Amino acid sequence: MYLYSQQQVHMMEIISTSKTELLNFIVPSQAMCNGKSKEIYGYLLFTSCDGVLTVTGSDGNQTMTKQLEMNNETYATNDGQLCVEGEKLVRVLRSMAENKAVNISMLKDKTDKALIRCGRSRIQLQTIAASKYPQVEEIGDEAQSVSLATSTLLTVLKQTVYAVAKKDVRYYLMAVNLKCENGYLTATSTDGHRLVTQTIEVAASDNVVDMELLLPANAVNTLLKISGEGELSIRYDDNKVEFACGDGLYRTQLVDGRFPDIKRVIPTEADCLNTFRAEKGAIMEVINRLTSAVDSDHKSGLSIESESSDTVRCAVTSNTDAESEDWIDCTFTGEPLKVKFNPRYIEDATRHMPSDDVVLHFDRDGKMLMRPVGDFNISAVVMPQR
Repeated sequence: MYLYSQQQVHMMEIISTSKTELLNFIVPSQAMCNGKSKEIYGYLLFTSCDGVLTVTGSDGNQTMTKQLEMNNETYATNDGQLCVEGEKLVRVLRSMAENKAVNISMLKDKTDKALIRCGRSRIQLQTIAASKYPQVEEIGDEAQSVSLATSTLLTVLKQTVYAVAKKDVRYYLMAVNLKCENGYLTATSTDGHRLVTQTIEVAASDNVVDMELLLPANAVNTLLKISGEGELSIRYDDNKVEFACGDGLYRTQLVDGRFPDIKRVIPTEADCLNTFRAEKGAIMEVINRLTSAVDSDHKSGLSIESESSDTVRCAVTSNTDAESEDWIDCTFTGEPLKVKFNPRYIEDATRHMPSDDVVLHFDRDGKMLMRPVGDFNISAVVMPQR
């Protein structure tokens, strides 16, 4: 149910002398809009009430609501609602002059058009009645809740989202598994060919209970755009989750499914037959040089072969059967090693390690376990190419 009549909607006018502030307020919600799935989701809903301006954008599965305390630079003249095309509004605002006030209002003689004014510019955009905008399904009072430092959540998500499956019939692989247990927060992702997991101890002051959520990858990427400061509140039920941080409230559907038991996938160091320690930068440089001679669409494998206790040989064969090779200085121990991997998988795992040196362990099947050197609880696993 909406609080304002159509007559009140006509009276609402948004005024801003700071285009930057207005765009910073609107863009996160507009990023949720997806008129391709359903035309009505291409619109933004603005609401003015009791000195607070709110904007909501949604694609049906995820919703972002931002609030702005009205000030001398950005405010609404009256309480009311306005529903206007989101993507076009952002494009129009970006095109406006920097040093002139922007006004957004309904046209007085047309109930389906908004007018954006800036200097001598007059731009009309399509609107719909606010009452037609889809209701956002809220999470009920029976929802579970967790509070923790925003930086803690963002750290584990940033280090793990890269291994999420891009397209898979197993929907649970296109998500990050977020788990809180016994005072530790763990994020894990896998596409079936590689896996990464990181665990961080939660501060004693945080309000944390045991939970397990399957966050879709697009939700994770949205969360990574928020500020890492302050506290973040999480409320969830069986199907939905919402994150409240500062002036933003983000809601999304959870992925339905059961995440794999990663304990069966991650080899222990005791199970591994070979180990080498090297500088993170050295590994990245060698992979970059070798793959630069290979077409981007060529599924070439990176061959890793031990040659001595202080070097390993890496080689890549191009689509014209031209072989490139290079060496990594390292400390190697264990049985002789010769195994092949997708070079991008090794590069991704190395890049996301938080230390200057990394240790690579290999079990008898060639499966690689990569860990950083130092007090970091993060592990990456890469399956070999056959």
